Order: sequence, then C-alpha cells, then structure tokens
Amino acid sequence: LPRLRYDQLMRFGWKVLLPIALGNIVVTSLLAYIFPNA
Repeated sequence: LPRLRYDQLMRFGWKVLLPIALGNIVVTSLLAYIFPNA
C-alpha cells in the first residue's frame, strides 16, 4: 500500500468522500420524505 501525502489525502477527501457524503444525505432525506412511516 503506497503512502499518501497529506495533500493527496485531502484531495481524495474533497473529490470523493464529500460528494459521497452529500449524496448519502440527499438519498436518505428523499427516502424519509417518500416513506415517512417506514
């Protein structure tokens, strides 16, 4: 496993992990809106 520099790790977090987290929030809120009592 190659070592990651700090800037590479930060770029990975901003480019990959943040959009995944935001998409997770959107999907969860849409599901809670569509199925309110599930």
